[in-house]
Amino acid sequence: MKAPSNKYNSEQIIDITRLLKAMAHPERLIIVKLIDQHKTLNVTNIYTRLHLEQAVVSHHLTLLKSAGVLVAKKDGKVANYSLATTKVSGLLTAIDKLIKV
Repeated sequence: MKAPSNKYNSEQIIDITRLLKAMAHPERLIIVKLIDQHKTLNVTNIYTRLHLEQAVVSHHLTLLKSAGVLVAKKDGKVANYSLATTKVSGLLTAIDKLIKV
């Protein structure tokens, strides 16, 4: 029997694992989905829509940003968050398909 070929390099595996780990929390997944739907949101937009405390949302955003899921652009004192890469949109699409099964 032939061994399956590994189509992924170690950098790709590390990259996608980092994204998955960061999104593997219910509130973070909802935040990422919300940002995907609106393309860009700031902390206030997020915590008011989700009825979460500002500190909780800020904590999740920091983790998502450091994992490479989100990027932030400053507009004065306000940071606007958006998805860092199209890989994140692809993950959300895959998650949506899993939920609908």
